[in-house]
Amino acid sequence: MIALIVSGLLLLAWVALIALRERRRRRFAGDIVPQDRMPRPVRVLLVVGLVLLPLASAVVAAPTALCFGGGFDPGVTLRGWTTGSESECVGVSDGGYDFSRGFADDEIGDTTRQRYREVLGQIKKQNDEVTGDYVKVAFLAPLTSPLSGPRVVHELAGLAAAQRDLNKMVLAPKIKLVLAHVGAEGDGWEGVVEDLIAMAHEDSVPLRAVVGLGLSQGNTKLATDSLSKSDIPMVADLITADNFGTTPLLYRAAFANTKQIDNSISALGNVGIAWQKGVVVRSKKKEDTYSQTLADHIRGKLETRTDPFDFDDEDADRLGSRFAGIVTRLCNSSQNPAVLFYAGRARYLSDLLVKLHDKQCEKKVIVVSASDAAVLRMDVREDSAVHSWGVQQAHDALQDKEVKLLFTPLADPDGPDNPSLTRLRDQLPDHVSDLNTGWAMMAWDALHVATQWIRGEQDDSMQSAIPGLTTVGNSSKGLFTSTKPYEGAGGKFHFEYGERKDLDQNAPVPVCLQSDGTVRPVTARKVGDELCNLKE
Repeated sequence: MIALIVSGLLLLAWVALIALRERRRRRFAGDIVPQDRMPRPVRVLLVVGLVLLPLASAVVAAPTALCFGGGFDPGVTLRGWTTGSESECVGVSDGGYDFSRGFADDEIGDTTRQRYREVLGQIKKQNDEVTGDYVKVAFLAPLTSPLSGPRVVHELAGLAAAQRDLNKMVLAPKIKLVLAHVGAEGDGWEGVVEDLIAMAHEDSVPLRAVVGLGLSQGNTKLATDSLSKSDIPMVADLITADNFGTTPLLYRAAFANTKQIDNSISALGNVGIAWQKGVVVRSKKKEDTYSQTLADHIRGKLETRTDPFDFDDEDADRLGSRFAGIVTRLCNSSQNPAVLFYAGRARYLSDLLVKLHDKQCEKKVIVVSASDAAVLRMDVREDSAVHSWGVQQAHDALQDKEVKLLFTPLADPDGPDNPSLTRLRDQLPDHVSDLNTGWAMMAWDALHVATQWIRGEQDDSMQSAIPGLTTVGNSSKGLFTSTKPYEGAGGKFHFEYGERKDLDQNAPVPVCLQSDGTVRPVTARKVGDELCNLKE
């Protein structure tokens, strides 16, 4: 908005110069010689101003104007257009801006794109319908990340459903959502976070919490640290890397990936599978803290502290040959079944599973991954994403009884029913499959937690409808405890030093992905569960 105002002022100055020039022309028309002839420097400045002012106005307005293709939203600007780097529209929107243009056409098809626009429209409509006392809660994320793919649509669907659920309640204040997009790689976090901090100090409708926060990456850490320093409470729905655990006012509704892998290791030990000599595969990207911290944790538990197998996830041409080399090493090992800990992003997991399926040896291999692997449960209706992520190829590879995939999901829609999960499922009657990846459930829980902090423990007398940041921050430190947990779609939990702690000591439950895209738990979650048999 400031850029458009400055651009407008520059245009007004240009118009004023034109008016001044025309006035002098009319005044001294014909043979009249001006007695107050302008000094030469002034005339030069006038000419320069007439040329440069409209150019300056265009340059100032361009970052905003070039993003109008997704809708008119002065809070969204084009980043990187003057530096030669890949440009993208980033910023803060109330749901009226269509960020789907940032998706790669070969990864996201029309079905997913249409669903994305539909969910954004729902959030916009719900924001417009908010009345009475209300505050803003920001959803911060890389809304076009190639590592998220269609799951970000599931995440937004869970967020929209949570907003509907919360604003139907009698309690105040109501919630207006703003979507804070930091770019596919999170590079635009700084300007976006500055906008959110400014919103937190608005008088009329202030920002009181930030949810979502993106993936476990270096830019996410920078963004959360900056928000923390400004005393803004945060609820992360997907962050699992260990290096986020010390940020003040950051609470994680997701299980840390070390907790996920520890539960998977326990499951392997309980059925007598030797995992201590397993191998670790990770991404070479140092800024991908999901992969790096997970690999370091696994390596510390193994008997052999050999270096992990690194792969370059930006070099698609060499990815297959690197995975083929890893499979050859597994075939030459004495372990049977062999255990491979995959600490990379699930974007590339199907490639590895295909190589294991095609291996030239008869050896069982158990691939142990973390929550990111749930992307292989995406609905087949998202056909373009299913193709680009190799979902069907992964399912086909798992038909081979010699290859199994074990992982621990962030949230499991097939787990025991609870009131929150039922309400969420009821709000997605035509899109229940959005729950499969777990991201919708996590977003639902994150917004409910943040809103309960904002509303506090209200009674019949009703406290102040618009709490201060300090009040919300204090509420975040004491509202959910082991004796009074939060009851969410993903189960009952509380926080200890910002970390999620489940009342069920066995949570989260590891599962095996089946060739039909369903999962089976390793240990029973509820009566009647058909269990995964890792030894068959």
